[in-house]
Amino acid sequence: MDTAKGIEDRVAALEASCQTIRRLVHDLNQPLTAVLGNAELLSMDVDKPEMVESVERIVSESRRMSEIVQRLASEARKSTGEEAPFAA
Repeated sequence: MDTAKGIEDRVAALEASCQTIRRLVHDLNQPLTAVLGNAELLSMDVDKPEMVESVERIVSESRRMSEIVQRLASEARKSTGEEAPFAA
C-alpha cells in the first residue's frame, strides 16, 4: 500500500513529466510551423509534376506531425487538469 508521501512523489513526478512534455511540444511546434508555412508557400510556385507531389507530401506530413504534437499537448494538459490555452 502506498503512503501519502509515496503518492505525493508520484503526483510530483507526473506533473514534472507533463511540464517536460509541454516544453517539448512548444519546442517542436515552432520549427514545424516554419516548415509547414514554407512548404505551403513553395507549393504555390512549383509547376513540375514530380516537384508538386514532393511538396504536397511535405505539406501533408507536416500537418500530420502538427496534429500529433497537438494531441500530445492535449494529453499533457488533461493529465494535470489544465484548460486548453485560448486559441484565436
